[in-house]
Amino acid sequence: MNCCECLPNCVVLLLLLSLIALKSGDGETISQGNALSRQQGSKTSNDPVTYEIQMPGITPTKDDEYFCQGWKVPDGEFFVVKFQALAKSDTAHHLLLFGCPGPVSESPVYDCRDPCFDSKIMYAWARNAAPLELPDDVGFHIGNNTDIKYLSMQVHYATMFADVDRKDYTGVQLTVTKTRQKYVAGILLLVSGMAVIPPKTKNFHVDVSCYFDGADVLYPFAFRTHTHMHGRVVSAYMFNGTWFQLGKGNPHWPQAFWPIKENYAIKHSDGLAARCTYDSSDSDKEISMGETHNDEMCNFYLMYYTDSRSGRSYYGCGGNTVAELAKTLPSDSDVPLPPDPYLDEIGEGVAPKDSKTVDRWTQRLGSSQLPLGQVCAVAVDANGSVFVFHRGRSVWDSSSFDGRANFRLRANGPIREKTMIQINASTFDVVAQWADNTFYMPHGLSIDARGNFWVTDVALHQVMRFGPLWSSPQAVSKPELVLGVAFEPGDDEKHFCKPADVAVLRSGEVFVADGYCNSRVMKFSKDGIFIKQWGQHSKRVELTNSYPPPLTFDIVHSIVVLENRNLVCVADRENARVQCFTYDGNFVSQLHPKEFKPQIFAITYNEQTGYLYTVSGPSESQENITVKGNTIDMRNGTLLNSWHPITGFSQPHDVAVSPDGGFVYVVEIGPNVIWKFKLQTTASHQSVKKAGAFVHPISVGDDDDDTHVEEEEAEEEEGLEKKESYIGATLIIGGLIIMPLIVMVLILVFLRCCRKAKTQPSASRGNNRRFNLGSLLAGSRASEFLGKDDERRLELKHLQSDSEVEEYSSVPQQNA
Repeated sequence: MNCCECLPNCVVLLLLLSLIALKSGDGETISQGNALSRQQGSKTSNDPVTYEIQMPGITPTKDDEYFCQGWKVPDGEFFVVKFQALAKSDTAHHLLLFGCPGPVSESPVYDCRDPCFDSKIMYAWARNAAPLELPDDVGFHIGNNTDIKYLSMQVHYATMFADVDRKDYTGVQLTVTKTRQKYVAGILLLVSGMAVIPPKTKNFHVDVSCYFDGADVLYPFAFRTHTHMHGRVVSAYMFNGTWFQLGKGNPHWPQAFWPIKENYAIKHSDGLAARCTYDSSDSDKEISMGETHNDEMCNFYLMYYTDSRSGRSYYGCGGNTVAELAKTLPSDSDVPLPPDPYLDEIGEGVAPKDSKTVDRWTQRLGSSQLPLGQVCAVAVDANGSVFVFHRGRSVWDSSSFDGRANFRLRANGPIREKTMIQINASTFDVVAQWADNTFYMPHGLSIDARGNFWVTDVALHQVMRFGPLWSSPQAVSKPELVLGVAFEPGDDEKHFCKPADVAVLRSGEVFVADGYCNSRVMKFSKDGIFIKQWGQHSKRVELTNSYPPPLTFDIVHSIVVLENRNLVCVADRENARVQCFTYDGNFVSQLHPKEFKPQIFAITYNEQTGYLYTVSGPSESQENITVKGNTIDMRNGTLLNSWHPITGFSQPHDVAVSPDGGFVYVVEIGPNVIWKFKLQTTASHQSVKKAGAFVHPISVGDDDDDTHVEEEEAEEEEGLEKKESYIGATLIIGGLIIMPLIVMVLILVFLRCCRKAKTQPSASRGNNRRFNLGSLLAGSRASEFLGKDDERRLELKHLQSDSEVEEYSSVPQQNA
């Protein structure tokens, strides 16, 4: 083999090494692309991503100003699968999102009535409405190959800001995927713009009607109504020989998209009609349709899906073009929905300041649905059934106990109402009720691994164990084990003083939070034999951000075991902290984020998620502090988020989590209600998210809280960007190092070929013409750089990225 004969081998080697360099370049490109996606969209995944369109700090200087914020859709095809308004009703009267074919305005923010030419409504929000998550396989198609290349967010500010320094950042968050959806979503708007409502009229109708002239078949799945202050009910129907109600809504409730429970198909030539009913009894003048908050509107938004290959994303039905058809609308079309003071309250209430953490409530049980006393405790058994403990007509107030903790109302006898209630976790229907004439002042409830019920009664100063429901009717009517002496407060091994809560290990050992008078934790065997105790009353510490020493308490109000961590943790109520101990009472750690203040009432833990859920309580001296729940990752003690209903908690008293970690339940002792929350898992953590029937955004917390969350997210993103930059720089430097190496290897190979050509006989050379990288490098110093493994093979590893799994959530149901 002469030098020329070696040339093909050198060429093959050069191609192979070039392939390595090419792959390194690809890796750099992918890395940069990931960084770009995170910067523009979601921080946790490349698909789906989230985008936020927000006002840059608007200050309305007059009433009824309209501002629009334009946004160019990134290059590519996308489907919007979720909308989340970042708004509050005391600032924004309503928010609309339009799809536009071309640039909206040369200015990013502009004063607008018409957001853009040939605009198409995609989303609407008002009155603290909920986030909207579309059904599976449905999305609004935007971007390339669509007529929506730009989006315009329109915000109506009903009233000017009195404070000229006040800035507004109202916005909307979009969840967008590149995954092609089977169906394209759209809006059919039924609207009237020409009617005049006479004064002093109780029941005035404004009708909208038309025949559907589209070629698509529309499958409606949600609707939204909108009027101003005089609207009472808005209803809409489809007619194809028979009237079918598409939806009916109270425009004073949160103007969310409510579900359409029946399956309908709107086809060409079907009749469509809507009726808005007004009450102008309090008006002395005519009311016209218009854009200001003193005018009126009559809008019915019908959200539908249709074939994604040819379907349109917008249709309109304006005016009463088929008046004869509208005259035959069902007679109950103007009958308002039954009153719901709670929904009225939300509709008129204040929306969250920041909706980056989303909560959705599923059910709220109490008030007229089920007469409840002070709901003091909640627990969930291994099957997911929910049990609540309430006080019937008994109320704990200043007259209940004397100065030595003796119950003053013993002569009244036990509570006559059934104080224990079993609730179906899915429907919130009452399954069973019992425990009447048993307790005097219920407080704590726990269910152990065997299904036993453990309760505390602060009036009796006792802890009781009742058998499982499935064992026998007598098991839940008569206690199997009683600790403490009835009506005798004390601080020795046989007495309690207002015991607050119980936690039980799988082994049967029992921990009692003997919290109100004694400030201690007591440990008992499964048979109720005293083992040990720890804790003493702590003195108040007035210094900011200072706490009493560990192993001291100011009301041990709640207790829970973390068996996978061999810990028992307590809610040190007045000290606004959680303290954790070994089973023998040795102090391990404490948690006291500012979000626990002013008091922490209850804690619960789920082994599957590793999260501790807490609820705080109100303070008479700190009226402006928001009462909230918190989620703590016990693997590192990090506060993941804070949460509460949009109207806020009033007096939450206890919290429980389902065995699978899917739901959290909170009970309040005023108002006497039960809340159910659904948990949503994200790539970074699991946040509390209320879901199902009807949904509302909630606040993350105070300004300080928002800063905490945003700083944490910023640190995460900064770390990701640094990592991406580090990888990119490493690859560039690596390339600069590799290129001289390639040149050196080629020179060595070339010289070796020439040396072999001079030393080997020609016959021998002719018997081995196959290229072999190992033989070429054998004996040369280049093998020291590649290593022995690389002499045998060259392995290329492809860059990989995991996508966040999107959780399906149906459109929320209307009835709560």
